[in-house]
Amino acid sequence: MSVVNESRKRRRLIHSEKETRRLDLGEEDDLELFQKEAAWRRSREYEHLTVLEKKLYEYWESLVLKLDHYVAAALENHEQSFEELEKITASLYQPDDNLQTLDLSLAEFSLIKDAQNYLNKYASYFQAHEPTLQKLAKFGSFKLKETPNVHEWIDQRQVHFTSMINYRTSQLKLALLKRKLSFFREALNSAELEWKRVQQDQLTSASERSIENIADDIPASEPKAILENGEGCLNDNDNISKLKNNFQSQADLMQANINSKLDELSQKSTRAAQLYVDIMGITDERVSREPHYLELKGVLSSNEEKIESINRDLSSLFEDIQFFISQRTKRQKDIIDLKLACVKEKQQLIKTLESSLTQIRNERDSLVAKQQMQYTNNLFFDDMMLLLSNLSNARVAILEGYSNRLCIWDRIERSKTGEMNNVLDEKEEISASSALEKLIKNNSCLEAELPSMYAAFDQSQSRLLKKYEELETKEKKALEMHYEKARATQKYFAAMKARDILMTEKKTLKLAENKEHDYIGKLQEREHALTKYESSLKAELEVYKQIKEIYGKHSVEVLTEDKHLQVKQTKLTQKLEDLIESVQKSGEKLMIMHQKLFHLQEEHTILSIKASYNKKESHLINQAYETQEAQVYKGMLKCSVCNFSNWKSKLIPNCGHAFCSNCMEPFYEHKTSTCPQCETPFSVSDILTIHL
Repeated sequence: MSVVNESRKRRRLIHSEKETRRLDLGEEDDLELFQKEAAWRRSREYEHLTVLEKKLYEYWESLVLKLDHYVAAALENHEQSFEELEKITASLYQPDDNLQTLDLSLAEFSLIKDAQNYLNKYASYFQAHEPTLQKLAKFGSFKLKETPNVHEWIDQRQVHFTSMINYRTSQLKLALLKRKLSFFREALNSAELEWKRVQQDQLTSASERSIENIADDIPASEPKAILENGEGCLNDNDNISKLKNNFQSQADLMQANINSKLDELSQKSTRAAQLYVDIMGITDERVSREPHYLELKGVLSSNEEKIESINRDLSSLFEDIQFFISQRTKRQKDIIDLKLACVKEKQQLIKTLESSLTQIRNERDSLVAKQQMQYTNNLFFDDMMLLLSNLSNARVAILEGYSNRLCIWDRIERSKTGEMNNVLDEKEEISASSALEKLIKNNSCLEAELPSMYAAFDQSQSRLLKKYEELETKEKKALEMHYEKARATQKYFAAMKARDILMTEKKTLKLAENKEHDYIGKLQEREHALTKYESSLKAELEVYKQIKEIYGKHSVEVLTEDKHLQVKQTKLTQKLEDLIESVQKSGEKLMIMHQKLFHLQEEHTILSIKASYNKKESHLINQAYETQEAQVYKGMLKCSVCNFSNWKSKLIPNCGHAFCSNCMEPFYEHKTSTCPQCETPFSVSDILTIHL
C-alpha cells in the first residue's frame, strides 16, 4: 500500500492491490500510515544533512592514512639510503690521514643527495648512524667544517621535519574548511531556489484565475480570507529571512568551532613532536656524558687503527706476491714466444725446400721426354729408319723408270709422225734419204726390242707394286708401334709422377707426424711447467696461510675486545630502543586520544545539528497535525525521479502521479509523452499544479 499525491478534488488517495480509495485521517490505519511517512521523510532529511559531514570525516581519515603511508615510505627510503651510504663510506675509506676531500662518482653523489633530502624524521635514527655521517662529513664532497659537528645538522633536519608536519596539517585544515563552507553555501542556495519556485507557482496560480470568475465564485465573506492569505505570504517571507540568518549564524559557529579544534590539534601535535625531540636530545646527552661510553669509543678507535695497520701489511704482502707472480709469468711467456719463432722459421724453410724439389722434378720430367724423343737406342727404331730409306730409294727408281718409258713413247710417236711427213714430201726431201734409212733401221731394231721391254717393264712394275704394298703395311705397323710406344711412355711418366706424388705425400706425412710429436712434447713440457708452477703456488699459499695464522693470533685478541664492545653497545642500543618504544607508545596513545576526541566532537556536532533541527521542526510538525491540509503537505513524498526535491508541484491526472517542476520541465517541449513512473500517456495540457 502506498500514498500518492493527487488533484485537489481527489486530494489524497491510497493505492492497494484491491482498490484505490481516499485517505481518511479520522481512521487509525490511515493516521499510522501518514505518521510513518512523516517519520521516514524526517529521517531522510537528517541523512541528507549528515551525508556531507560523513564524507568530510571519511576524507579526513583518508588524508591521515595517506600521511601515515608517506611517513612509512620515508622511513623505508631512509633505511635504503643509509645502507647505500654505509657501502659508500666503506669504499671511501683511505689509509692516509692527510686526505681532507675525496672526489665521488656521479651515482654516489646522487645517493648522498637523496640521503641528505631524506634525513629529516627522528633523532634516534640519526644517532644510530652518527659514525657514517661523520666519515662522510670528513671525506665526502659536502664537507661542513674542518672539525665536523653532526648534531647541529641533525637539529636542522628535525626542525625541518616539524615544519613539514605543520604544513601538512594546515593543508588538511584548509581542505576541511573549504568543504564545510561549500556545504553550507549549497544548502543556502537550495533553500533560496525552493522558495523562489514556491512564489512563482503561487503567482502562476493567481494569474490563471480571472477577475470575472473570482467575482462570480467568491462570496462577500471571502475577501477577508484573501487578505489573510496575503498576510500569510508576508509572514512566510519573514520566516525565510529568519531561517537564512539562522543558517548563516550556524555556519559561522561551525566554522569557528572547527577552526578552534583544528588549531588545538595542530598545537598538540607540534607539542608532542617537540617533546619527542627533547627526550631524544636528553638521552643523547646522557649517553655521551657516561665515562664508560667514552672509554668504549676510545677502545673502538684504537681497535680500528690496529685493524687498519694489519690491513696495510696484508695489502703490501699481496702486492709483493702479485708482482713476483707477474714477473715469473712474463719470463715463461718470453721463452714460449722464442720457441714458437724458431718453429715458424723451420716451417718456412721446409716449405721453400718442397717448392724447389717440385721445380727440379718438373724440369727432370721435361728433359727425359725430350731425350727419349730425340736419342733412341732401340733396334726396332733403326729397322724402321732403314725401311723408310729403302722405300724412298724404290720410289726414286720407279719414278726414273716411268720417266724413261715416257721418253721412249715420245720418240716412237715422233718417228711415226716423221714417216708420214717423209711419204708426203718424197719429192721435196730426196736429199734426206740417207737419214730416213737410218731411222728405219733404228725403228725396226726398237720394234724388235719392244715386247721384251714391255715384259721387263711389267715384271719390274709388279715387283715394285708388291714392294710398295709391303712397305705401306710395314709403315702402318711402324706407326702403330710408334703410337703404342708413345702411350707406354705416357703411362710410364704418369706412373712416375704418381710415384713422386706418393713419395712427397709420404714425406709430408712424416713431417706432420714429426710436428705432432714435437707439439705433444711441447705440451708435455708445458704440463710439467704448469705442475711446477702449481707446486710453487701451493708453497706460496702455505706461506700466506702461515702469515695469516700469525696475524690471526694477533687479531683474535682484537676481535674478543670488539665482541665485548659490541655486547656493551647492543645493551646501550637496547636501552635507547626501549626509550624510543616508550615514547612511540605515548605518542600512539596521544593520537588515539586525539582521534577519540575528534569522534566525540563530531558526534556532538551531529547531535547538536539534530537537536537544533528538532527544535525548529517540532512546532511546524505540531502545526501540520492541526489541519488536514498541513498534514497532507507534511506527508508528501519526495520526487521519485530526482529523489531530491521536497515539493511535488506538478500532477499528471491520468495516472495520479506527482513530480517536481524541474523534472517536468523537459515534458513541456513535447505535446504528448508518457509518465516516467508508470508510462501512461498524457498531454501537456493535462498537467496540473498543486497549491497549498
